Amino acid sequence: MKIKSSLYNKTSRIITAGIISITLSACGGGGSEAPATQQAETEQPLSELSVSVNPAIVTEVETIPAIDTSGIERRVAVIRDELGNISKFVENELIIMTNDTAALEGFIARWNGDLIKTIDIQSLGLTGGKDVHIVRVNTDSADETRLRDDLLTLDRDARGATEVSSDAAYKLLAAGARESINGLQVGMNWIGSGDGVSTRSTSDVGSGSYSNDAFEWNYMDAGSTQDIGVTEAWYLLDQVGLLNKSVDIAILDMGFAPAINGDIDPSYVAISNMPFIDAIGTENAIGCGSNPCAWHGTNVANAAMGLLDNSIGAAGPAGPVANPILVYTLYDYATGISAIAQAISSGADIINMSYSASIPGILSWTAEPFQFVTQLAHDNGRLLFASAGNSNANVDGESCFLGACWENTLVIPCESRGVICVGGLAANSKSRAIGSTGGSNFGSKGSVDIFAPYSVVVGNDPDNITSRIISGTSFSSPYAAGVAALIWAANPSLTGQQVEDIMMRTAHSSPDATVPRYVNAQGAVRTALGETEVNITSPVDGSVYVEGTAIEFAANASSTARSGAIFSWETERGVYIGTGSRFFSRNVPPGTQTIIVTAIFDDEFRETSRVTINVEGAVPTMTIDQPVDGTHYYLSEIIQLSGVSVSNARPENGFMLYDTEVAWRLNDIFYEYNHSTSVPASYFGVGGPYT
Repeated sequence: MKIKSSLYNKTSRIITAGIISITLSACGGGGSEAPATQQAETEQPLSELSVSVNPAIVTEVETIPAIDTSGIERRVAVIRDELGNISKFVENELIIMTNDTAALEGFIARWNGDLIKTIDIQSLGLTGGKDVHIVRVNTDSADETRLRDDLLTLDRDARGATEVSSDAAYKLLAAGARESINGLQVGMNWIGSGDGVSTRSTSDVGSGSYSNDAFEWNYMDAGSTQDIGVTEAWYLLDQVGLLNKSVDIAILDMGFAPAINGDIDPSYVAISNMPFIDAIGTENAIGCGSNPCAWHGTNVANAAMGLLDNSIGAAGPAGPVANPILVYTLYDYATGISAIAQAISSGADIINMSYSASIPGILSWTAEPFQFVTQLAHDNGRLLFASAGNSNANVDGESCFLGACWENTLVIPCESRGVICVGGLAANSKSRAIGSTGGSNFGSKGSVDIFAPYSVVVGNDPDNITSRIISGTSFSSPYAAGVAALIWAANPSLTGQQVEDIMMRTAHSSPDATVPRYVNAQGAVRTALGETEVNITSPVDGSVYVEGTAIEFAANASSTARSGAIFSWETERGVYIGTGSRFFSRNVPPGTQTIIVTAIFDDEFRETSRVTINVEGAVPTMTIDQPVDGTHYYLSEIIQLSGVSVSNARPENGFMLYDTEVAWRLNDIFYEYNHSTSVPASYFGVGGPYT
C-alpha cells in the first residue's frame, strides 16, 4: 500500500515507491495489550544477588553429633536471606550422589576430603537407585570470586542479599556450586528441627477432660465437626476381619522411650542411625526450634499408632494395624537419607518424618540428593509423610521481579518430591490451626497436600508421666500416615500410589481456602474395601485433543450397597466440565489436564476416578480482507481495516476470536482491537511503504 498526498495539498506529488502491508495479529487467550506504563511491576523486588559473611549470625546449636566412628562433632553454619529466613547446615560436609567410583574419588581428591559414610541405595533393590556419599571437605582452595556468577548460572533468577555465618560456610557454597556446574550431583547437609509444640496438658486421659474411650474423641470419631471417622474405620475393618497387624510404619526421629510410654507395640523394631547412640532411651539431640522436645519420637509414634484398648495413654489411627519401626536419626539431610534407606531395608511400607528445614530459594539445587531419594522411595511403592511446620507461613511464598517469580524457601522434606506434606487442623474445626505464637504452615500452590488434626492425645514419656494433649504438625503428619495404614490394611493388594489416591480423593473439603483437603478415614477405608467403583470409559487416559474439540465424557459406577449415582465432572484445577454419565463438552482448557469424575450416590457417598489427557492449544488463522496488499491511498482518505479469524477454541462465538483478542499493528505499533476498524491515511504521512 502507498499513501499519496491529497489533491488540495499545496505540495502535492504522487509517491510511487514502496508497498505496505497491514498486519492483523491474534492475541492468544484473549489477553489485552496494555501500554507499557500499565505493565510496570508492582512487587517490591529483592536486591541484586550478593553473598557475604556475617559472624554475628548465631544459632542455638553450634555442633551436632558425629555420624561416623571418628566421633568428630560437626560444626553448624547459618545462612540468612534478605527476608530474614534463617537456615542451618553442616559447615564442612557435602553430599554426593553417584555410582561412578572415579567421579567420587576425584571429588574427594580435589577437596582433600574424607568419606564419612556411603549410603548403599543400590542394595535396597529400588529401580533407578544411586548411592549417596557424605564427604567431609576442606574448602580452603575454593574460588570465592566465582560464587555469585556460579549461583546465577544455576539459577538465573536468583536475587537477594544473603549472609552466611563464617568464611568456611562461604567457601562451602562456592565449592558446591562449582561442582554442581561441572556436572556432579551435589547437595549440602541442611539441618532441620522437629515440628512439635507442647502447648497444654491434661491429667490422665481416663480422668481428665478426654474420655478414655477413643470413640468419643472429636478428632477420631465420626459425626463430629471434623467427621474423620477413625473409630468407624476400625469398626469396618473389624467387621471383615482385617483389624490386624499388616502394615509396617517407620518413624524417623529421636527420643524413643517405648517402655515408659507403654503405648507402642512391644514388638517394635529399633534402629540407630548414629554410631555410639542407642535407638531406645536416648533424648532428642537437636530439638524443635526454641521448644523442648526431648522425647519427640515417642509422641510422634503415639500420634501414628498408639495402641488401642489398653486403658493407658492414647490411641493412634494405625494402632490396631501397624508394626512399628523406630529409627533414631538426626534431622540433617545426610542422616535423613540414611534413615530412609534403613527404613526401607527393614520393610517399611510407610515412612514418617516430623521435622523440616528451610533452604533459601537460590540454593534449592542443594536439596537434590535428598529429593532424589524420596522420589525413588515413592516410585518404588513406599508412602512418605512429612510435617508442614508450625510457623503460620506459606511454604509456597514467592518473591517476584520483572515478571519472574520464585519461591523464597524450599521446605524439605515437606516439599520434597514423592512426599505427602501434612498441615494441621485446629481442634474441633475444619480450618487450619492458627495460634498467637504460630500455627500450621500452608501452601498457596498446593505444596501442603492434606491436613490432619494439629492437637492429639499422647501418652507417657520420661519427662511427662501423664497422658496429655500435644500440638504441632509433627503430630498431624503421623496421624495422616496412620490413616494411610488403615487404607492399606483394608486392601493389602493396593499399591502405595493407589493408597495415596484413595486418601486424597475421599478426603473432606474445608471452608478454609488454605486447607485443600483433610483426612477422611472412614470414607477412605470404605473405598478401599471395594464397596464402590467408578470407571471412566471416555476419554481414555493419555488421549490427545485439539482445543475446542467436542470431547466425549462417559463413566459408570458399580456398588454392592448403593444406587442412584449422579456423575459430576471437573478438572483437577477446578474447571467445571459438566454433569451426567455421558455427554460431550468443549469446556476443557489447553494443557495437560487431569479429569476427575465424582459419582454421588443416594446416600451422599462419593467415589471418584480420574484420567489425564492433553489438550493442545488451537492456533487461530487470520486473513485480511481490507486493505488489499499494494493499494495506494491519498493522504486525505480513510483506510478501512477488516480481518477474518477462525478459531476452534471459540465455538461459542461461531468459531471466531472475540474482537478483544484481535489486534491491529500499524508499522509494528499497536493501533486498536477489533476485527474491523479504520485509520486515516494521514496517520502514516506521505511516503511508504508501510506495514
